[in-house]
Amino acid sequence: MWQSVGIPVPESLVVKEKSEVKAAVAKVGGRSVLKAVIPGLLHKSDAGGVALDVRSDDCEKVFDSMIAIAKGGEASVLVERFVPKGVEALVGITPSPLGRVLTIGLGGVLTEVMADTSLRLLPVSKSDVEAMIDETRLGKLFAGVRGAQRADRSAFVELVLRITDATSGWSEGFELDINPVTVLPDGAWVLDSAYVAGSN
Repeated sequence: MWQSVGIPVPESLVVKEKSEVKAAVAKVGGRSVLKAVIPGLLHKSDAGGVALDVRSDDCEKVFDSMIAIAKGGEASVLVERFVPKGVEALVGITPSPLGRVLTIGLGGVLTEVMADTSLRLLPVSKSDVEAMIDETRLGKLFAGVRGAQRADRSAFVELVLRITDATSGWSEGFELDINPVTVLPDGAWVLDSAYVAGSN
């Protein structure tokens, strides 16, 4: 879905057999993230269902450990291109009595700990998104702290605007949570998203 509107998402494929996993890792670039795909498993990381920077020499062992989480139930494994660590942000769209609300802020594991977000009613402009960034710690993180490289702030702004444009025609009442968006020195990637349809 996101690729069709120009939003970068890591290449991925689902495998069900251990014999397929090495080829899958090679296809996504040789460095991968493996995620357990098990019905009802909401918090993959807590269950040991996410493994980072997996390569061909250990991918079969990791695959077995993912499948074992299901304890004999239905299971498969998502093999996804590995994206290096960057600044993690969140982008959300939620309904309100006044209209749709855009939220941006710190993402990843810091989302609930820091609760550092900025909100605007949609639609928004580029200058609105720039201001929202500076209302949170994202502004300082994008600029580089403690020797870290500067993150690609303009790529994040463009990504947010593409998301708001792409969802502008969606049915009312939906909720969208994109977390994390990883912002690197040369681009921004959507790594995970959740969509809840409206009741209308």
